[in-house]
Amino acid sequence: MKKITCDIIKDILPLYVDDVVSIDTRTMVEEHLAECENCKKEAEAMSKAIKIPLHKTVEKEQAEVLKNLKKTFKNKKIRISIISVLATAGVIAGVYSALVLPKIYIPYEEKDFSIEIVDGNVYANYKGTKEYDGSVTINPTKEKKVAFYLYTNPWNTYIQPLFKREKEEQLIYIGKADEMNEIYYGEFDLLSEDEKEIWENTEKIWVK
Repeated sequence: MKKITCDIIKDILPLYVDDVVSIDTRTMVEEHLAECENCKKEAEAMSKAIKIPLHKTVEKEQAEVLKNLKKTFKNKKIRISIISVLATAGVIAGVYSALVLPKIYIPYEEKDFSIEIVDGNVYANYKGTKEYDGSVTINPTKEKKVAFYLYTNPWNTYIQPLFKREKEEQLIYIGKADEMNEIYYGEFDLLSEDEKEIWENTEKIWVK
């Protein structure tokens, strides 16, 4: 069999390095490389020049892709978390606004109210079934007349009764006893500039 020359091996080396030769050709090249130091060195150099940089480049690109995917996933999780927190806060704010902020006027019923004077101070004692949330009172006029009313909210009206508990006495401070002779009750606009309208919309419930 004719001996394979180095020139032929060098022509085949690129295919050999890329591993696209047949088994017989590979065997032939490896037998030659085992005997020829020059061709062996060239094959090693070619392998380093072709395979290693390509492999590193692929690894680098893959690492960059994974890094970007992780960053995107992390940012997405952060966005989802922020959106969830904001949505929850929005729901809570909406529920709070709907159940606590609206004022519901508590109508006057004689059996539910009494006026008491304690240590020179005047108090309205509310004994009704509704849980009042607050009161609105105007300052005594020069005729020493005072008007006030109580209000509740949807929470106290619809939710609070579900939690059964003993009703507590509710005293509402009206003012100093020496500053008033008459007390009126009824819903009115505290910012109204028409004082007459206030007294028309209220009824007298106490006279000193």
